[in-house]
Amino acid sequence: MVNNSTGYLYQIKRFDYEITTIQCGLGKRGGFLNISAEDGPHKISKSLSVTYVDVDDTPPVFVNSGCTSTCFTCPISAINANVNYADQGTVVTDPPSIKALDPDTDPTNITYNMEVYPVKYTDNIQFDNGTFVLLQSFANFSDAEESDFTVTVTMQAFENNGNGTRESETLHVTINVKVKDGRSPATSDFPVIAVAVTCAGVLVIILVVVLVFFLKRSKPQNIKKYRVSTKRKENETDDGVTNTEKMEKNAVIDSVDTAPEKRFVDETKENSYYLEKDTEIAYSKMICNLENVSSSRYCRDW
Repeated sequence: MVNNSTGYLYQIKRFDYEITTIQCGLGKRGGFLNISAEDGPHKISKSLSVTYVDVDDTPPVFVNSGCTSTCFTCPISAINANVNYADQGTVVTDPPSIKALDPDTDPTNITYNMEVYPVKYTDNIQFDNGTFVLLQSFANFSDAEESDFTVTVTMQAFENNGNGTRESETLHVTINVKVKDGRSPATSDFPVIAVAVTCAGVLVIILVVVLVFFLKRSKPQNIKKYRVSTKRKENETDDGVTNTEKMEKNAVIDSVDTAPEKRFVDETKENSYYLEKDTEIAYSKMICNLENVSSSRYCRDW
């Protein structure tokens, strides 16, 4: 409005840069004012250029990644997605990918913050270039759910407005996880079956070993003891000359019934004595023969 007395131009209504007529291109580059003055037959006019200066007073807005502005149907406030229990990789959403734009500034410098509930899945979900990605399937968690459940992702977009404060916008993403459809033997039942079979096999082996041990302990054993007797025999050569005695062991093995412990110990000692003595005699004869000292008194005694 122009004051007729002073000629000053006044703004009587506040302009909002975010209204559709300005933000969406109809008046984004500004406009013109035509001012005219007349005093009867005389008239003069003047055109003034008006430029809108935006104030950063609006938080970022989440939009489809294909949008270049926040106009019309681009803004979104919530996303739903359905996944199976064993799914891994990109989460299919509608729209497929998102981003945040600031209606006030161009270009925008926006940072994102993401919170996941239940908290144990925080490190499993990643926001990558506008899409949500499952780094591993929900079935891989040790305390995995047994029925359908929901994972909620809260996205926030922050933009520094230049005066030390940060404006933010929130987007809620709901991921519905289907356990029944996603659960498969390869991802859930198979490990349980494998562990059960392994445990059963180990148990059977232990039982067999224990059974064999007790059977051997309880089976009566017939202990047989053997007595070894030796017999000396003297041989002569063809010319009638007596050679050194040769030891010929004739093992006579007599099966002896199980006897009291004392008798068995005595017989064992006796047999050991004879065996040692006979071994000593045989060794001495071998030495005499090898050294050809049969004429010595020691060797003649044999």
